[in-house]
Amino acid sequence: MDPLLVAILLNVAGFLIGLLILWFVIYTAVRSALTSHRQAIVQEGRPAQRYAGR
Repeated sequence: MDPLLVAILLNVAGFLIGLLILWFVIYTAVRSALTSHRQAIVQEGRPAQRYAGR
């Protein structure tokens, strides 16, 4: 294989792996924040409101 092609493939693979890791970190942070928010709402005694959408 051409060394340039190998270098391009490795760069693309590294980029995709980086995107996957970034997505996982953001997903985990949002999920944690929502869980924490829901627990705070329950502790305040307010009924949780479902998102109605717009």
